[in-house]
Amino acid sequence: MNRKCIKKIFAFFLIVMMAVSVTACSFVKSGGDSREDGEDGSAAGKIPEGSDLNASDSFAEAHDAFTTTLSEEKNDDYSIPDPPEGVFDLVAYPSKVGDLAAYVSSDPGDGEKHPMIIWVVGGWGNGIDDFPWVYPEWDNDQTGSAFWQAGILTMYPSFRGGCGNPGYYETLFGEVDDIVSAYEYAASLPYVDPERIYLGGHSTGGTRALLASEYTDRFRAVFCFGAVDKIRLM
Repeated sequence: MNRKCIKKIFAFFLIVMMAVSVTACSFVKSGGDSREDGEDGSAAGKIPEGSDLNASDSFAEAHDAFTTTLSEEKNDDYSIPDPPEGVFDLVAYPSKVGDLAAYVSSDPGDGEKHPMIIWVVGGWGNGIDDFPWVYPEWDNDQTGSAFWQAGILTMYPSFRGGCGNPGYYETLFGEVDDIVSAYEYAASLPYVDPERIYLGGHSTGGTRALLASEYTDRFRAVFCFGAVDKIRLM
């Protein structure tokens, strides 16, 4: 089986997986993680008339040609704590659905362009909290805080529907677009080297990172820990 055929099958599989995925479960405030609370939420999708996912050359093409119809429109309005001064800035980055909140490492002020990692946390929520600097289980750290503590610039994006952001939870679909938008914002910062922007994530965040890595090649490297492979309520 040639590489082009494999990519077509992979793209079709990912679209089908997202079509039956849940939109989201509740966002747990402590540590910015989420848990499944038994409330049902699902996403239904349809293939536009005349389209043929089997003929798609890439996941990006299949993603962009797919129309999502949410069976439930869920979001939240959790407040966002102020970050430590001089460590992170609370910013708004533009996306397809509007401005989304994010924590971004402050400008080191040395006139240099630095590498940055965009870290996507796990759980089913789309918001951000004080998890990068206040985490209840440091022996099970999922925050990626080791990067900024080691001096690497870090961005923690929230996504559509979270923390009062415009839009609604889409679990693994529109959030891929949001990650691309987060990259574009990071690349626009005068103290960030756009050629050295990395992407990482844990659990559901790892799955989102992997989907983003198939969607775009803009990131210098992408990696994850414990990606979720079964997108369903437990």
